[in-house]
Amino acid sequence: MLFLKSCEKEKDCVPAKIETITEEVTLTVRDSAKNTEIKNRVPEKVSVIETPHKIKKVKNVSKLPVQDRKNVKVVNRYVDTTRLDQATIYTDILSEGRLLQKSIVADVNHTITTITTTETIIKQPMGLFISPGIDYSPLSGIDGIDTSIMFIKGDWGASIGGFYNFGNTGNLGLKFKIHIKL
Repeated sequence: MLFLKSCEKEKDCVPAKIETITEEVTLTVRDSAKNTEIKNRVPEKVSVIETPHKIKKVKNVSKLPVQDRKNVKVVNRYVDTTRLDQATIYTDILSEGRLLQKSIVADVNHTITTITTTETIIKQPMGLFISPGIDYSPLSGIDGIDTSIMFIKGDWGASIGGFYNFGNTGNLGLKFKIHIKL
């Protein structure tokens, strides 16, 4: 026969370790593309004004003042988009035989992984147990009977009970036990 008190109140329960792990994984993958289109492409002709600190593209040369028109150069512009498995590279290059300006932007795909591990609340056993027993031996049959009442809370408990041994003299006694969870 068994009676077990459930974990009704929060103070009777011992929560297990609840753990949340957030991990960011960034993949670094080397990739290459065999893009021969830019090598065989005819560049776009663009008008620019070059100063020591800046290169400015000019859309309409006729709208410039006359003194600035003599500083206008026509240069080659190469624009390219290269798609890789894990990235896209945007290239914009201005050149007149020498490199005037370059803009290279890479959009890289990153993988972010979030791992969440949650352990549930463990309800520690707590209760009152009634434990009847019979001592039996194959040679002599039933040797005795006993009963005890156990109280267990968490990993510890205690029991008290009585026994009767049917031997030649018939022993009657009291037993006390302490229980520890291993």
